[in-house]
Amino acid sequence: MVNDPALPGAPVLLDRDAAAALLRPAVEAGGGGLEEITPHHARYQQGRRLAVRYGVRTSWPDGRRTTETYAALIDVEDLPPGIAVLHDGAGTRIGVWAYPYDPFLPGLPAAAAPASVRRLLTELGAQDGPVRITPRVYRPTSRAVLAVTGVGGSCYLKVVRPDRAEALHALHETLSGHLPIPASYGCAGRQGIVVLEALRGEPLGAALSRGAPVPSPADLLDLLDRVADVPATDGQAAPPNDTFADHAATMARLLPSETSRATAIAAAAAGEWVPDRTVHGDFYEAQVLVE
Repeated sequence: MVNDPALPGAPVLLDRDAAAALLRPAVEAGGGGLEEITPHHARYQQGRRLAVRYGVRTSWPDGRRTTETYAALIDVEDLPPGIAVLHDGAGTRIGVWAYPYDPFLPGLPAAAAPASVRRLLTELGAQDGPVRITPRVYRPTSRAVLAVTGVGGSCYLKVVRPDRAEALHALHETLSGHLPIPASYGCAGRQGIVVLEALRGEPLGAALSRGAPVPSPADLLDLLDRVADVPATDGQAAPPNDTFADHAATMARLLPSETSRATAIAAAAAGEWVPDRTVHGDFYEAQVLVE
């Protein structure tokens, strides 16, 4: 549970019953009935905002039952326009929306619609024809990834905030010539949609869980060494020790019993940072494909 004085309504979003009561009017406004709610993902930025993604089991007047995706947001800043604004009864304003209508990802509705995706891919030179879209990742307010299969093959759409799309496209264009990462086929910058190559393989974590052969630790370290040899494309990152104290403070909000240990670890890790190479920054088992 989040214990953050700047976000007093956070417990509402993380409690299943309270969140169900909050989301029920939004589900009913869309013509459905809320049967069950399951929190799937939370993005917490200490002292700033909390966004939670839910799977909502929904009943419809025609007898269908589906699982819909909703998101709720508490933010110390003003909530964005175009979303439902609800109240928790204690003065906290909470923004709610149904997937794919994320106000921070204005290109997501287009990326989730076969007709608009078909047009985008055709404009980029793909063979025209029907497409099938499968959502893969959705992080409310931040990003989404959708798999697309068409007559000419497969690709992925990565949807980010519009001000990040061109840089992401350029990064993939540059690095795909040096590293085994997806090439970028193009982007719709104003919408924040980047079209990426679909690489073969399964995530390393999935292969590990089923006991399949996987690369050796030396192979993974070699991949990181290759990253280190690639010239940085987007400037020098902030030293990681700049954020150690923030991470410790976040841990204290989430697990108060671990405050002392988190603070001690942050203090022990602090020190002079001398960057001298390019790093991945997000290298873990879900980011590595194996076959």
